[in-house]
Amino acid sequence: MATIIEDISRTFAEYLLLPRLTPRDLRTDSIKVAAPLTSDGRFQINIPVVSACMQAVSGTRLSISLARQGGLSMIYCSQGVATQADMVREVKAHKAGFVTSGANTTPGSTLASIVETMHR
Repeated sequence: MATIIEDISRTFAEYLLLPRLTPRDLRTDSIKVAAPLTSDGRFQINIPVVSACMQAVSGTRLSISLARQGGLSMIYCSQGVATQADMVREVKAHKAGFVTSGANTTPGSTLASIVETMHR
Protein backbone atom coordinates (compact mmCIF):
# COMPACT_ATOMS: atom_id res chain seq x y z
CA MET A 1 0.00 0.00 0.00
CA ALA A 2 1.37 3.42 -0.93
CA THR A 3 1.99 6.02 1.74
CA ILE A 4 1.61 9.73 1.10
CA ILE A 5 4.38 11.71 2.79
CA GLU A 6 3.37 15.21 3.82
CA ASP A 7 6.94 16.61 3.70
CA ILE A 8 8.27 18.46 0.68
CA SER A 9 9.86 16.13 -1.86
CA ARG A 10 12.21 17.11 -4.65
CA THR A 11 13.11 15.75 -8.06
CA PHE A 12 16.22 16.36 -10.13
CA ALA A 13 14.20 18.55 -12.51
CA GLU A 14 13.70 21.10 -9.71
CA TYR A 15 17.40 21.94 -9.44
CA LEU A 16 19.32 24.17 -11.79
CA LEU A 17 23.10 24.36 -11.64
CA LEU A 18 24.41 27.80 -12.49
CA PRO A 19 27.94 28.06 -13.89
CA ARG A 20 30.44 30.25 -11.98
CA LEU A 21 28.09 30.54 -9.01
CA THR A 22 30.27 28.52 -6.64
CA PRO A 23 32.13 30.77 -4.19
CA ARG A 24 35.93 30.74 -4.51
CA ASP A 25 36.42 29.92 -0.81
CA LEU A 26 34.24 26.79 -0.94
CA ARG A 27 36.28 23.75 0.08
CA THR A 28 35.37 20.21 -0.88
CA ASP A 29 35.83 18.95 2.68
CA SER A 30 33.01 21.23 3.85
CA ILE A 31 30.48 19.70 1.44
CA LYS A 32 28.22 17.10 3.03
CA VAL A 33 26.51 14.69 0.65
CA ALA A 34 25.12 12.29 3.26
CA ALA A 35 21.52 11.35 2.69
CA PRO A 36 19.02 10.01 5.24
CA LEU A 37 18.20 6.34 4.77
CA THR A 38 15.27 6.20 7.20
CA SER A 39 12.41 8.60 7.78
CA ASP A 40 13.59 9.46 11.30
CA GLY A 41 17.11 10.31 10.03
CA ARG A 42 18.90 7.95 12.42
CA PHE A 43 20.63 6.10 9.59
CA GLN A 44 22.45 7.84 6.76
CA ILE A 45 24.55 6.84 3.79
CA ASN A 46 27.70 8.80 3.00
CA ILE A 47 27.03 9.13 -0.70
CA PRO A 48 23.47 9.42 -1.98
CA VAL A 49 23.79 6.38 -4.24
CA VAL A 50 21.57 3.34 -3.99
CA SER A 51 21.76 0.67 -6.67
CA ALA A 52 18.66 -0.60 -8.40
CA CYS A 53 17.13 -3.81 -7.12
CA MET A 54 17.70 -5.62 -10.43
CA GLN A 55 19.49 -8.86 -11.25
CA ALA A 56 21.63 -7.24 -13.96
CA VAL A 57 22.69 -4.41 -11.61
CA SER A 58 22.99 -5.36 -7.95
CA GLY A 59 25.29 -8.31 -7.49
CA THR A 60 27.74 -8.94 -4.70
CA ARG A 61 30.62 -7.10 -6.43
CA LEU A 62 28.61 -3.87 -6.79
CA SER A 63 27.26 -4.23 -3.25
CA ILE A 64 30.78 -4.48 -1.85
CA SER A 65 32.04 -1.57 -3.97
CA LEU A 66 29.17 0.71 -2.98
CA ALA A 67 29.52 -0.21 0.69
CA ARG A 68 33.22 0.69 0.59
CA GLN A 69 32.28 4.16 -0.68
CA GLY A 70 29.43 4.66 1.80
CA GLY A 71 26.57 3.79 -0.54
CA LEU A 72 23.93 1.10 -0.40
CA SER A 73 23.00 -1.78 -2.69
CA MET A 74 19.80 -3.77 -2.84
CA ILE A 75 20.02 -7.54 -3.30
CA TYR A 76 17.51 -8.49 -5.99
CA CYS A 77 14.63 -10.77 -5.02
CA SER A 78 14.14 -12.69 -8.29
CA GLN A 79 15.94 -15.67 -6.76
CA GLY A 80 15.48 -18.11 -3.93
CA VAL A 81 15.68 -17.00 -0.30
CA ALA A 82 18.75 -19.20 0.31
CA THR A 83 20.58 -17.57 -2.61
CA GLN A 84 19.66 -14.11 -1.35
CA ALA A 85 20.96 -15.01 2.11
CA ASP A 86 24.22 -16.30 0.56
CA MET A 87 24.67 -12.98 -1.29
CA VAL A 88 24.06 -10.97 1.88
CA ARG A 89 26.46 -13.22 3.81
CA GLU A 90 29.17 -12.74 1.15
CA VAL A 91 28.81 -8.94 1.20
CA LYS A 92 28.82 -8.76 5.00
CA ALA A 93 31.85 -11.09 5.20
CA HIS A 94 33.95 -8.75 3.04
CA LYS A 95 36.47 -7.05 5.33
CA ALA A 96 38.33 -4.61 3.06
CA GLY A 97 40.82 -2.52 4.92
CA PHE A 98 41.06 -4.71 8.02
CA VAL A 99 44.63 -5.63 8.83
CA THR A 100 45.63 -8.26 11.32
CA SER A 101 49.07 -8.05 12.86
CA GLY A 102 50.88 -8.40 16.16
CA ALA A 103 49.95 -4.80 16.98
CA ASN A 104 46.21 -5.38 17.03
CA THR A 105 44.44 -5.61 20.38
CA THR A 106 41.42 -7.50 21.60
CA PRO A 107 38.41 -6.17 23.52
CA GLY A 108 39.77 -7.74 26.71
CA SER A 109 43.19 -6.03 26.48
CA THR A 110 44.27 -3.86 29.36
CA LEU A 111 45.47 -0.30 28.92
CA ALA A 112 48.93 -1.33 30.17
CA SER A 113 49.25 -3.99 27.45
CA ILE A 114 48.16 -1.47 24.80
CA VAL A 115 50.77 1.05 25.96
CA GLU A 116 53.40 -1.70 25.95
CA THR A 117 52.43 -2.62 22.36
CA MET A 118 52.67 1.05 21.35
CA HIS A 119 56.21 1.28 22.77
CA ARG A 120 57.29 -1.87 20.90
